[in-house]
Formats: sequence, C-alpha cells, structure tokens
Amino acid sequence: MNKEASNKSAAPKNKAKHAGSSKANDLRDKSVVDLDAILVKAKAELLDLRIRKGSGQLDNPIRLRTLRREIARIHTITSQKKAV
Repeated sequence: MNKEASNKSAAPKNKAKHAGSSKANDLRDKSVVDLDAILVKAKAELLDLRIRKGSGQLDNPIRLRTLRREIARIHTITSQKKAV
C-alpha cells in the first residue's frame, strides 16, 4: 500500500467551527467591572500600537486588527450584560 492511499483513509481531525468563540465565552464569564478593566488595558495597548505604527516601529501590524476586534467584542458583551 502506498503512502497516498494510507493518508486518504485516515480521517482528518476537525477543528472547531468558531475558533474565536472561546475568547468570547471567556469574556462572558467575567463581570462588568472586570471587562471594564480589560477594556482600559486594551485601549492603552491600541494607543501604543498606533504610535508605533506612525513612527514605523510596529513589528506586528495584524495585532492592530485583532485588538480592535477584541475591544469591539468587549463592548458588545458589556452592553449585553447591562441590558439584562
């Protein structure tokens, strides 16, 4: 039996459909006060990254996008908790 045939017969491991949902679930478990503290830290880091980007010293530009999304996720979860 050749390698290709044996690889095809092996079942691929399935990854979770929503890999980012675990992060949101972790945030939902926190209180509003904790979320506010995380939000302040995230906004401070975003400011620092924007300053680095302006001076050309930013090593990982993708971090800007992920941090903006994390901030939006925190805002969403906070507003959901306050509405309940």
